Amino acid sequence: MLVLVYHLFWSNVDSPSRFMHLVLQLRGSGWIGVDIFFVLSGFLITGILFDTLTDPHFFRNFYLRRILRIFPLFYLVVLVLAIAIHPADRPQQNQLLALFAYLQNTSLYWRSEGTRVLAYSGHLWSLAVEEQFYFVWPLLVFFIRSRRALLWVTAFLFAATAMLRVLLLAHGFGLGSIYHLAFTRADSLLAGAWLALAVRGPLRSRVLSFAPYSLGLSLLGCIGLAAWTGNFAWQSNRAIALYGYSLLAMLGASLIACSLDPASAPARMMGLSFFRFFGRYSYGIYVYHLILFPLILEAIRPWLAAHVESRMLLHLALFTLTIAATVALAVFSFHVFEVRFLGLKRWFNYRAPGVAR
Repeated sequence: MLVLVYHLFWSNVDSPSRFMHLVLQLRGSGWIGVDIFFVLSGFLITGILFDTLTDPHFFRNFYLRRILRIFPLFYLVVLVLAIAIHPADRPQQNQLLALFAYLQNTSLYWRSEGTRVLAYSGHLWSLAVEEQFYFVWPLLVFFIRSRRALLWVTAFLFAATAMLRVLLLAHGFGLGSIYHLAFTRADSLLAGAWLALAVRGPLRSRVLSFAPYSLGLSLLGCIGLAAWTGNFAWQSNRAIALYGYSLLAMLGASLIACSLDPASAPARMMGLSFFRFFGRYSYGIYVYHLILFPLILEAIRPWLAAHVESRMLLHLALFTLTIAATVALAVFSFHVFEVRFLGLKRWFNYRAPGVAR
C-alpha cells in the first residue's frame, strides 16, 4: 500500500507549506514498502525451509510450490507485454529477455532507459531480487541445517552486505545499481531469515520482548537520517545506501516480531479484514499497478484535465481510478487464472511434521 501511494500519487515535491512539505516527503518515502516486504519474504521462506528440512522432497516441493505461486502471473504479464509492445529495436528486445530470465534488476535490463518496456515493467525488479534469493538460500539452509549455525551465518551475511555497499560506494558504484542488485539488498531478506530462525529456539521470548524497543530505535534512526540529510530518497541520498537499508531491515524485522504477539497493536491491525484483503491479492496488485497507470493516464487524463480545475483533485481522481482498476484486475486474475495453478500445489505438500499443508 505504501508502494501504491509512492508510484501512483503524483505531486509537486516543493510546497510553501511546511505541513504539505512533510506530507510529500512521507509520500516520497513509500518505496520502503518493498524493503519491508523483503523482510517478510525472508521470514516466511526461511521458516518454511527450516521446518521442512526432514522432508524427503525438500527441494522439489519448495521450488515447485514457489513456481506455481509466482511464475504463471509473471510470465503471463511478460507475454502480454511482448505481444502488445512488439519491440523491433534491440534494447527493448534485450529488456524482454532480461525479464524472461528474472534479470530485470541488473544492467542487462536497466541499461536502456526511456523505453516502453521499462515504462510498464520497471517495478518488477524486486521480483528478480526475491527469485535470486530463493535460488541460493535453500541450498545454504539445507547443507548447514543447524539452527544455531544458520543464525551466525545469517548475521555474518547481513553485516557483509552492509559493508559491501560501503565498499562499492567508495569505488564509484551508482546508487541505482546498489538499490536494485540482489547482493547489495540481501540484508533485508536476511533480517527476516534471522528472525524466523531466532523465534524457533530459546531466544524467542527474549527477541519478542525486545522487539518494541528495536522497532522504536530503528524508526528513530530512519527519522533521524531523513532529518540529517533532508530527505529519504534512495535515488539521491548516499546515507540511505550506507545506513538506511540496514535500518529498514531492522525496522521490518522488529515490526514482524511485534506482530507475532496476538495481543499487540500491529497484530490486531494486520488482522483487520481490510489489510487481509490487500494481503491476499498483494502480488497481483503489485504486478498490475504500474502497467495500468500509464494506460489510464493516456486514456482518461486529457478528459479529466479538461473538466477538473484543481490539480489536487485531478491527481486524486487518477489515483483512485488506478487503485480501483488494479484491485479489480488483481481479484479477477487471482480467481480466474492464478487459482488454477495454486490448486496444483496439493501435489507437492510438505510432509515434515508441524508444517501446514
